Amino acid sequence: MAYSCRDLIRSGSVAGLETGGLGMYRNLLEADPTFLLPALAVGSTYLNFELMGHSKIKAFDWLKTKIQYIPLLSFPFICQLPQGVFFYWLASSWFSLAQSRLLKVPALRATLGLKEIPSAAATLSKTLQDAVTKAPK
Repeated sequence: MAYSCRDLIRSGSVAGLETGGLGMYRNLLEADPTFLLPALAVGSTYLNFELMGHSKIKAFDWLKTKIQYIPLLSFPFICQLPQGVFFYWLASSWFSLAQSRLLKVPALRATLGLKEIPSAAATLSKTLQDAVTKAPK
């Protein structure tokens, strides 16, 4: 998605990107000389991966730990993207972060009619119960 935004920004078909930015980021067609926007984008993406819940499937946990380092390793390449990409990236990443945090609030889940998230202890006790009931006698 970031590269699609980059190509759209570079095409020049969107008017106002040269002067439509915020604060010190006026020209959204240029790369960020301060590296602040790329650092925030990489940090928020890493944080989203870090705060992602653990899975019962070990392969998924292994994959998550490998994937979460990709934004950090790609930082030198990401720094070359236009500033406009980062405004989209940051808004999307922060919305995702807020959504994942809010959907873990039990009162909000109840209001929305969502099931409770089973705790690790409940999952462990259910697994132990299954092991005991299925054990040969």
